[in-house]
Amino acid sequence: MAQTAWRNEHQENCVDLVTLFAIPKSFEGRIAEIQLNAIRSWIALKPRCEIFLLGAERGTAEVAARFGLRHLPDVARNEYGTPLLNSLFAQAQRAATHDILCYVNADILLMEDLLESITRVVRERWPAVVIGRRWDLDLGEAWEFDHPQSSERLRRVVRTRGRLHAPYAMDYFLFPRGLWQDIPPLAIGRTLWDNWLIWRASTLGIPIIDASEAIMAVHQDHDYSHLRGGSVAAWQGPEAARNLQLLGGLDHIFDLRDATWILTPTSLHRARGVRSFLRRVRHTRPIRPLVRPLQQLKRVIQEARRRVVTP
Repeated sequence: MAQTAWRNEHQENCVDLVTLFAIPKSFEGRIAEIQLNAIRSWIALKPRCEIFLLGAERGTAEVAARFGLRHLPDVARNEYGTPLLNSLFAQAQRAATHDILCYVNADILLMEDLLESITRVVRERWPAVVIGRRWDLDLGEAWEFDHPQSSERLRRVVRTRGRLHAPYAMDYFLFPRGLWQDIPPLAIGRTLWDNWLIWRASTLGIPIIDASEAIMAVHQDHDYSHLRGGSVAAWQGPEAARNLQLLGGLDHIFDLRDATWILTPTSLHRARGVRSFLRRVRHTRPIRPLVRPLQQLKRVIQEARRRVVTP
C-alpha cells in the first residue's frame, strides 16, 4: 500500500469516508438497551458514518429498518451457531462504500473523538490499524445522544464512575479496506479473534496505533447470559480451543502492548518498543489469568490429537 498516495488522495475529507459495522446479539432484555445506546451513539457522529448491522439475530433487521441502517444478514456460522470473523469482515468490506472501515462491538459507545482521530491518522500515517483501550461503565439507562451536551455529560460520568480496561481487550478496529485477505474462521466473542487481527497486521508491516489517550470508547457492563455456559464457555470452551488453534499458538497473541505508534490528543509518536507475547508473560501480572487457561486448552487439543492417531 502506498501511504503517501493514499494520504494525498483522501486527507481533505476522510471523515466522510468511514463505514462502521457491527454484529449485534439478539435485542432482548438488558442487552437490547445496551445495543440501542451504542447504535444511537454511532448515528450521532458527525459527519454521519455509513453503518451496517450484520447477522440475523432477533431484532437486528427491525432495528436497522428503524434507524435507516443497512442490514447484512447472511454471516456464516460454525456448528454452534456463532458468527465467523472471516465472513463478517468479508461481507462488510464488499458492501462498504468507503475505504476506511471501523469494526466495533455492539455494546460500545463512540463519540466525536473517533472521527477526529482517524482524520489525524490519515493525514500523518496511513494505512494503519487504529485500536484502543475501552472504559467499562455500568450505565444502567438509555442515553440521549440528540442532546447537544450528551458527549460531555457522558465523559463526566465515565471519568467519575468508569474503569479503564486492561490492554488485552480490543473493542474497535479502524482499518483500510482489503487489509486482511486471509482471515481464518475464528468464532466472534470466543476470545483471541481480535489478537489474530493485530498479529496479522504486524506481520504485514502495517503501523498499529494505540489511540487509547485520544479516543474514549465506552463499554457498557453486561453479563454473559446470552451465551450458554457464560464467560467460562467464551474463554475455555471448545470454540475458544479452536480459536487458539486457528490463531497459531500463544506467541501470536498480540494486543495493545504491541502497538508501534501512540496517538494522543496532541501528537502521534512511535511507541517505546514492541515486546513479544512470551516476554510479557514472564513480567506482566495482568496477562497471567489469560495465559493459564489458554495453556490448558493447548494441552487439551494435543491430548485429543493423540487419541485420534493412537489405536
